[in-house]
Amino acid sequence: MQCKKLIPVLWGMVFFLLLSCASGPPPDETPSPLVSSADEAQPALAEEPVEVVLAPEAVPLLSSTLVETPPEPVVDLDQGEPNQASLDALNVAITRMQTSRKLVIDFEGPEYIPQAWERAESQYVAFAELPRTTLGEVKDAVLLYNTVADAYDALARSCLPLYYKDRENEIISARTVAINAGIKDASPAHLLGVDRIVAEAVAQYETADYYPAAISVFLALDMYKVLKTEADVYKVRQEIVKRGFIVYDPNNFQKAEVDMAAAVRNYESRRAGQALDNAQEALAGYTAVLWTGWVSFAADKGVGASTERQAALDLRADVAVRNEYDAANTVYKRADRALRSEKYDEAARLYVQSETMFLEICKAAEVKLLVAKQAVKTAEQKMLESGENAKKAELVFEGGV
Repeated sequence: MQCKKLIPVLWGMVFFLLLSCASGPPPDETPSPLVSSADEAQPALAEEPVEVVLAPEAVPLLSSTLVETPPEPVVDLDQGEPNQASLDALNVAITRMQTSRKLVIDFEGPEYIPQAWERAESQYVAFAELPRTTLGEVKDAVLLYNTVADAYDALARSCLPLYYKDRENEIISARTVAINAGIKDASPAHLLGVDRIVAEAVAQYETADYYPAAISVFLALDMYKVLKTEADVYKVRQEIVKRGFIVYDPNNFQKAEVDMAAAVRNYESRRAGQALDNAQEALAGYTAVLWTGWVSFAADKGVGASTERQAALDLRADVAVRNEYDAANTVYKRADRALRSEKYDEAARLYVQSETMFLEICKAAEVKLLVAKQAVKTAEQKMLESGENAKKAELVFEGGV
């Protein structure tokens, strides 16, 4: 029971000491006894249990309750370093912007819509060197680069139809040239093959495969050029064969045949450039054969016309059938002028024409000559008969009969 009475006393002393320590000089390091000697002399009652009382919680001083706890600092993540996800998004935006810009350039957007192109380019230049040191700057750059990419995409949607409309007109023109050159007669199957390439280009354009579509378009244009050359080759070769000119230049003719076979192989493999080169070489070879043929043929026909002209002169056709001879001789002189001007096909044609006219003149002159000879013979016969009759009359007059 005495312990219970001491506890409040002890707590009061503790509180007093705390106040003394807070305001007075530092206490002596030697602790003061908490109980008197009289208390120590009193023995504790072992029979009674000791009741343990927990110390109450310390009450904070009044001054401590007036100090405000500072708030937790708010961290602005946008001011920090960019993370990998933001950098990846930035690279994607830059790639998209550059890809869209290249698409417009490749399909001639600056020429088709120059004002809109200049506006987009001004944004491109302004945003080319955006800062990227913080996360916020990277986010802003991604937004701006995508904005520029949107502008280029809008340009592409405007210029692509214009670009392909011009290519369509070029295809129609090239196809018409090939048809007018005679490709339908020379090789209708080859014409159908190029038409299928054009159909491929249309399908690719409609599915937004713009670069493959452009490749198909230009392949078709080159193939139509090959077809035009092929048609020209066909016509020249046909004329060589029809006129029998191979004999005048067989070596060049054989080389042209080899070149044309190579052109066909490359054409069927869609190697338009090589096919066009081969076809042009073949055309040059066949043209040389045709030229040599005309020169030789014109010379031959010139010899023939000259021979018939001399025959007409020998028959005195220039006198017997003067008008016809003058007409034939005029054509012959025109042929001579064409030959001197290296217009060999015209010269050959005129020589052939004059030769034919001289042949007819010779026949007419021969007929007239025969008629003249018969007339002379008849006249001579009549003169002979007249002479005999005169002699008979003379004898009568003389009384001979």
